[in-house]
Order: sequence, then C-alpha cells, then structure tokens
Amino acid sequence: MTSGVVISQVNDGPGASAGLMVGDIITMLNGQRIETIEQFNQVVAGLPKGRSVPLRIVRRGNPMFIPLKL
Repeated sequence: MTSGVVISQVNDGPGASAGLMVGDIITMLNGQRIETIEQFNQVVAGLPKGRSVPLRIVRRGNPMFIPLKL
C-alpha cells in the first residue's frame, strides 16, 4: 500500500482545477513527502500564494506529478 493522504472529496478550487480525483493519494507536495493529513496541512500553510507547486499523487497504482496552481 502507498503511504500518503487519500483524497475523499474534491471541492471547487485548486485541486479540482488540477484534475485531482477522489481516491488519488497525495504522496508529495512542493518537494516535501506527505504521509499524514497533519503534514499535508502544515505544508499547505507555508505554500506561496499565486504560484504553481509540484504535487505527486498515485492514481490507480500509477505515480504522477501534477502542477497545482494556488
């Protein structure tokens, strides 16, 4: 099993615009490994506004990078 944060809901916003889907697993955000929701929230709080950052997800077992525009 892949460690990370599983997406359970996608609301309108940067995630939806980036094409994130329910079931995707976030494993890295802006170069920082993500293993818990607490880590994810901490990294998100420090992200630069108005820029794109790399987001690594695993979708149906396949890793991929997606640019996330904040």
